[in-house]
Amino acid sequence: MTVILTNTDLMNEAIMQNNLINMNALPKLTRSTRTMALRMKELISRMLELAKTEPDTGASKKAAASFADINLSSIARDAALTFDAVFFEHGQTLHTELDDNVHIKGDRAMLTELVEIFLDNACKYSQSGANIWLTLKRCDKTHCVLSVANEGAQINSHDLNNLFTRFYRADCSRSAIPCSGLGLSIAANIASLHHTSIKVESADGINRFQIKFHTIFT
Repeated sequence: MTVILTNTDLMNEAIMQNNLINMNALPKLTRSTRTMALRMKELISRMLELAKTEPDTGASKKAAASFADINLSSIARDAALTFDAVFFEHGQTLHTELDDNVHIKGDRAMLTELVEIFLDNACKYSQSGANIWLTLKRCDKTHCVLSVANEGAQINSHDLNNLFTRFYRADCSRSAIPCSGLGLSIAANIASLHHTSIKVESADGINRFQIKFHTIFT
């Protein structure tokens, strides 16, 4: 907000005083203002999403009460298609291995958000040329595991213990990447509403987020 207000004051001063030097800086000021406005918009959107997924709130209870038969394979496949161009633009490669017709009981919008948070996170914390893997596998007759893994810097133990804390920003290279600090908190809430949790592993240059669901027969 401070950046937006400062830029606005400088632009207003340049226009009112017809200051040629300040006028030349207007394009830079408008770009900076737009960038900060978009970050604020994302933060507000994320905070609203977080509020909707908070346990024991009216919105989350309503969503849980309306859980239905959801084809998780379809959600994962659609998310992969949505992000394919994003990974291509960043010079990254997405690999998918998705079992067909994996069904669970849940909320379609929330589960879509969950997968997209994982993919967005993998994109942000991978360099150009990195590989990303999205998998959905049946692990037994009543469970499946959804996993997103990426090649990237190892996450230290302290950060691993705090990844799902809202507004937490990890150290080292992860802290330099713009983000709201709410995505993984939302993901954790969504997992909790679906009676499961997220497991994170970081070793040998691979960071993996995985979640185990109870499947249903169709």
